[in-house]
Amino acid sequence: MATSVFFNRLGSGTVALTFLTLKNAIGVSNAFYMYGGIGLATTLFYFFFLPELTGVSLEEAEASVEDDWHAKDHKHHRHQQEAAERARGGDRV
Repeated sequence: MATSVFFNRLGSGTVALTFLTLKNAIGVSNAFYMYGGIGLATTLFYFFFLPELTGVSLEEAEASVEDDWHAKDHKHHRHQQEAAERARGGDRV
């Protein structure tokens, strides 16, 4: 909950600090269009890149994220090993 409040305040503060400058630079309607575009881009990011957690327990969600993290870490580590072998001139991959 505290994280949500923090980011809500951060976003509100950003809008409050930048609105007058944007209004003078690009006009009121364009400033609102820009903020709307940022909101739309954020919503699309959440929709496409965050997992659906409806009906999933906290433990299952955590296990899913950890499995994905470890799989990516293992793939990255394997790629680094292959690059090191190529740099040493070895043909083993």
